[in-house]
Amino acid sequence: MKKHFVHQQGQSLVEMIVVIGMVVLLTTGIVAGTTVSLSRSKTSQIRSDALSFAQAGIELARGLRDNGWDAFAALGSSASIYCVGSDGSFGQPQTSCTVANIDNIYTRSVTLTPDGIEVMKVSSLVSWGDQSLSHQVQLITYLTKWR
Repeated sequence: MKKHFVHQQGQSLVEMIVVIGMVVLLTTGIVAGTTVSLSRSKTSQIRSDALSFAQAGIELARGLRDNGWDAFAALGSSASIYCVGSDGSFGQPQTSCTVANIDNIYTRSVTLTPDGIEVMKVSSLVSWGDQSLSHQVQLITYLTKWR
């Protein structure tokens, strides 16, 4: 019995095209996944920093309360918004805070609102923007005259 071998040179070209296509698809998927992951990581870091700044705003208000209730109560005699930058000073009350006052990225405002006798509502709002989107985090606590 005699065997005849047929040369199939064209088939290796098709196999190479299929393999190259698969490699391109896999590489594109890996690059896209990595890009999305890095973007989400950066977004999470920015949000985490904003939460830290908001907590620091609450702590600054707590420090003012601890230094003396009367002076603290005078700051919040009516609903007062203070633009609190990285230096931690409350300054003069404002109607709103629009200029980034922390790292040229974040805008922090602390609002003091009387809420009953010897109770002050403290709201710390940190906002930032990226690619035409606006983001914000807000923490609220109530401080009382405890001494």
